Amino acid sequence: MDIKTVQIKGDMLISETTGKPKDHYDIIENIAAGNYGMVKKVKNKFSGCIRAMKLIKKAFIDLQEDEKNFMKEIAILRSLDHINIIKIYEFYQDEKSFYFISE
Repeated sequence: MDIKTVQIKGDMLISETTGKPKDHYDIIENIAAGNYGMVKKVKNKFSGCIRAMKLIKKAFIDLQEDEKNFMKEIAILRSLDHINIIKIYEFYQDEKSFYFISE
């Protein structure tokens, strides 16, 4: 697995895994869908962990300023540890979408 570090904050890393989510996760079922993307229940092929994969279409994000703010927001969420805030474990991206793997 080839991992590129996007931001380092203390001991918290947001890792962008190269490749495609389907290389690492099997889709179990669709959970929700909307105008901006969808959420799927997935299973990690290596660990067997059940996670949620949120897909957000890049067409809804201005790929200059908004993408920077978007990535800062993800870094903040990744660094938080609270029972009422979902954990973001990793993310992928391709030319059309961002894919976030979370609890």
